[in-house]
Amino acid sequence: MLATFSGFGDHSLQFSPDGGDVQKTSERAPVSVGTSRPAESVPSRPRSGAGRAAPTCLFCDRPSGSVDYAWPEWICRLLIKHQGVGRIGVDEGATDPAILERMEREVDTTVTRVCDTCRAGWMKRLEDDVMPFLEPMIAGKATMLAPEHQWLLARWAAKTAVVLESALDTPVRTARVACEHVRTVGAPPGTQVLVGRYDGDAQVLTYERDLFSRTIDGEQRSFPQASLVIGKVIIQVFAGPWRNGTPELIQPGSRPLIPIVGTNGEQIQWPPDTSIDDSRYELARFGVLSGGAAAPVGNAGGAEATVSLHG
Repeated sequence: MLATFSGFGDHSLQFSPDGGDVQKTSERAPVSVGTSRPAESVPSRPRSGAGRAAPTCLFCDRPSGSVDYAWPEWICRLLIKHQGVGRIGVDEGATDPAILERMEREVDTTVTRVCDTCRAGWMKRLEDDVMPFLEPMIAGKATMLAPEHQWLLARWAAKTAVVLESALDTPVRTARVACEHVRTVGAPPGTQVLVGRYDGDAQVLTYERDLFSRTIDGEQRSFPQASLVIGKVIIQVFAGPWRNGTPELIQPGSRPLIPIVGTNGEQIQWPPDTSIDDSRYELARFGVLSGGAAAPVGNAGGAEATVSLHG
């Protein structure tokens, strides 16, 4: 059986970090839900307006390629293989069907804004480079992240956030110059990537994007944040394209989320001492666990929230 879900604005949250209310509506892409994602599967792309020029690739000036799945194939295979277990890496019986359904929604998310050259070139090489150390992290195994691993993981997280963002109907997108920087260099300036251990039961494969706003020198600036849960790993990408340097949010080991950008060449032991369970997941999304400062008053509108931050 194949069902179609349109999930924009289907989840609401009210959170009060210091007594006030922050209203938040999650942002999700409309996706199809199937029983599983076939190995080496390629989604079909409906063709309309044959004479219309194809949109350009997110990362370069080439025309976008055919429709493709947003999440990397190897990650989906790994998680689908564990559908029948309660937790990744732990044989505890059947997983809640609702959790599997959410995972399948993510697995079936498709995008149309990546060209074949990028997909088969630098993006494929990046997946090959991160797989050896990210796969054991997804399974919850302790992993030492050398500086080169941190750089690769930060670039991979930034790339993945941009690709998943393209499946959303949102007026605020990552700037083209930042996307090109991901392709040619790595995580863009002004970006921080945080990594922690997810130890809950409600998420298996999740992407959520939250849009914050901050007033700087009298001008309102957007501050998008992507939260990824992949098995036992939670990754957050904080993007502040107006910044010249890396946001300094936390110190390694002091909180559940460890920064991997600007670590001065030090190795990082993953996971941190404290994990993020389901009761703390929304706190992580709001940046509370990483030293963020969500203001007590937010303004949610439509499918995407705008939350004020102390500047």
